[in-house]
Amino acid sequence: MKLSNAFQEAQEIADNAKGFFSMKKIMGIILLFLIVVGGYLTLTNMWVNVPAGFICVIQSPISGELTVHTEPGLKTQFFGKVTLYPRSGVFEFNQPIDPNDPTQVRFYDPKQDDSLKITFNDGGEAWISGSIRYDYPLEVDQIKVMHKMFSSHENVKKGLIEKTVERSIYMSGPLMSSIDSFMSRRADLPKLIEDQAMNGLYNVRTRDVVIEDEFTKERKTVKQAEPIEDKNAPRGLSRQEESVLSKFGLTLSNFTTNNISYSQKVQQRVDALFAAQSDIQVATLNAKKAEQDKKTAEQKGQADAMAAEWKAKTAAAEEIAAAEKVRQMEIIKAEQKKAVAVTEANQKREVAEQEKVTAGLYKDAQILRAEGDSQYRRKVMEANGALEQKLEAYRAVNQMYADAMKNYQGAWVPQIMTGSQTNNGNPAVDMMNFLSIKAAKDLGLDLSVPK
Repeated sequence: MKLSNAFQEAQEIADNAKGFFSMKKIMGIILLFLIVVGGYLTLTNMWVNVPAGFICVIQSPISGELTVHTEPGLKTQFFGKVTLYPRSGVFEFNQPIDPNDPTQVRFYDPKQDDSLKITFNDGGEAWISGSIRYDYPLEVDQIKVMHKMFSSHENVKKGLIEKTVERSIYMSGPLMSSIDSFMSRRADLPKLIEDQAMNGLYNVRTRDVVIEDEFTKERKTVKQAEPIEDKNAPRGLSRQEESVLSKFGLTLSNFTTNNISYSQKVQQRVDALFAAQSDIQVATLNAKKAEQDKKTAEQKGQADAMAAEWKAKTAAAEEIAAAEKVRQMEIIKAEQKKAVAVTEANQKREVAEQEKVTAGLYKDAQILRAEGDSQYRRKVMEANGALEQKLEAYRAVNQMYADAMKNYQGAWVPQIMTGSQTNNGNPAVDMMNFLSIKAAKDLGLDLSVPK
């Protein structure tokens, strides 16, 4: 029992000693950590590394004096407060979703809309989305003044850059109508905003301007602001005041717009005007096309008429040429016929001459033959007294008498006879004898047999 108690006491003493040594170890570790952290904090607050593209302003923790560093590198801090400003950047004021777009309106969140409002001289409203470049000055005094005024880049952007751009946009609205900003002066709006942001707001005067209503075409008088000219002012336009940016040496440039979201009323007018302009353009194009078609038709008609005229002239010329060709062919044929006729006539003439010669020869021969025959017959007739001819004639006469007697139907013998008969009693025979004697006498034919 005593041994166990002694053992327990010894165990307790040992545990207490172990706990004492463990506590010392923990305290040592904590002290070492504090030394390391203190050294790190001392080192990090003693120097600062200025990155490229930034301007560093260090404020002393004791005197509050400002030290400006415009070049990058390791700079002494001595536990001062460090503020960084970018040398340059882009201020953006965007409208991620157009509230006038029916397909996107349900996704519209006003908290994400950074666009800037503009009101035109006709009361139309719009929201401009875009960006503008800004550049910080590198003059130490200007940087100190700006730091004392704004103390941070976010404050400069919100209180200086954004407000300057917002005022410039607001003061550019009265210089034109909403319809002009959408159509004829769309390119002028960014220039007016950038000029006023960089060089100060315009001094303007308001005057009555007579314009033509884009829908009714009626002339009406409206109030319109316009800048006042001043050849000694920037860009020859009078300014209300010097740009507040120039006080701090901050410059703006390259103002761009990526969208102008018009109010629903303005958008309706723009759409209606655009539709009307489109209809006018279509009508104008159709009228021009109709006029051109008319001119084309007239020119085509003239061309067709000229073509028809030339076609007729060509046909006439072809007919004339064909007729001339026919005439020439007829002439050639006539000349050929004439030549043939002349040739034939010459041939006939030659033949006739030859025939004439032949006929003359034939005549001469016939005459000679006739003369010979005549002399021959005359000699024969002289020799026999034309006995053959006479006999032939005598025979023919008697033949005629015989034929007449044969065809006679009367009575050759008288039915009644009185007195004495001095002939053979046949008058027909007597008649024939008489006629034969007459014929022989007429022919000089001697029927007696010569002795």
